[in-house]
Amino acid sequence: MRHIVASIAIAAGALAASAGAQQTVYLCDGTYTDKPCKGGKEVDIAPTRGAHSMSGKRRESTEAVVERIRENNQAAYQKGMKQAQDNMRCDQLRRRREVIDRSKATEALDGERLHIREEQFALKCRRQ
Repeated sequence: MRHIVASIAIAAGALAASAGAQQTVYLCDGTYTDKPCKGGKEVDIAPTRGAHSMSGKRRESTEAVVERIRENNQAAYQKGMKQAQDNMRCDQLRRRREVIDRSKATEALDGERLHIREEQFALKCRRQ
């Protein structure tokens, strides 16, 4: 019984040690080996994200699908937040311009009106 437990512990330790270090694998005459051979090709054994390990065909695992959905949701959230901020700023600028347009001292505020128009143009504000 002790021998079995010791063998399992040794095997687990060897597996953990080999998993941490990236090994180079070679394809030699139809067999895979960790030693280079004449005419052999180096094979990339790095895990692929979302591809089947043997066929190389695209077949996403559940984890890869969840991660892709999470990334897409985060990108959409960031885009939505930016649009909301831009829309709020456009509304602020529009209201400020309305105040300037109603003011009697419009000539004195022409510089500010120009600055507001430039910022509205940069933000691609729609005319309302």
